[in-house]
Amino acid sequence: HNPIINKNDGFEIHIQDIWFRYPSQEQYVLRGVNLVINRNETLSLVGKNGSGKTTLVKHLNGLHRPTSGEVLYGGQSTKNNGIDINQISLTEYYKLLSVVFQDFQIFAFSIRDNILMSAIPDPDNNSENEQRDATMARVKSAIRSAGLAPDIQNLEKKENTFLSKELSDDGIEFSGGMMQKLAMARAYYKDSKLIILDEPTAMLDPLQEYEIYKHFNELIKMQSAIFISHRMSSCRFCDKIAVLNNGVIEEYGTHDELIQQKGLYSFLYGSQAEKYSFY
Repeated sequence: HNPIINKNDGFEIHIQDIWFRYPSQEQYVLRGVNLVINRNETLSLVGKNGSGKTTLVKHLNGLHRPTSGEVLYGGQSTKNNGIDINQISLTEYYKLLSVVFQDFQIFAFSIRDNILMSAIPDPDNNSENEQRDATMARVKSAIRSAGLAPDIQNLEKKENTFLSKELSDDGIEFSGGMMQKLAMARAYYKDSKLIILDEPTAMLDPLQEYEIYKHFNELIKMQSAIFISHRMSSCRFCDKIAVLNNGVIEEYGTHDELIQQKGLYSFLYGSQAEKYSFY
């Protein structure tokens, strides 16, 4: 029997003493990780390549199960620290999440349908007209949030433009950067409780990434979010920062707190500081 979760609940995740290694390996990728993602909080997860960032995120969204330890979901209807996410129906749990990995998929549909990933009702009556108008308003808001509006405004069919000529002779090809923005728009449109962005903006320059993440952060005040990037432009406006190193959370706090500690975060941020002259 899977516990019932309420999408109207607050959303909180407790990572409790997670250890993880792949079946064919002896070395642990995560070693005793403890972390809380609070309701309506933005967290920047940083660290060098191979530090365990993506592995930790895959535990959050149920793609990996820990070798030991627990990932607990906590809503208003749960007690204490919550319930193990592996006891929740994945169908129900995934309704709470929007995740954009580096290897996201864009389909040969219209821009609109790539954001929606679901059908819009045919406008046969007033109520359906209103639903359609509300849906399209959210689609356009998602497009603006991801910085795609200027590009789409110049297209003859706007958000009804098909991507590629596979299904439409007048389809177009998006650049890599525009496809990354489209994936971000899809995540925003879903209006989930937790948004996870795992380096989906790698093809954008640091200024573009900063502007998109900053705008995204301003729009999701009633949601929790995790930002992951090798470039640390998202850190300044996040509520908290967790620094992973060799599978362990080595530092945790605000940007100012970690800069003052003069540890790994201060070193990583300082090594990229010249790229952030746009602050």
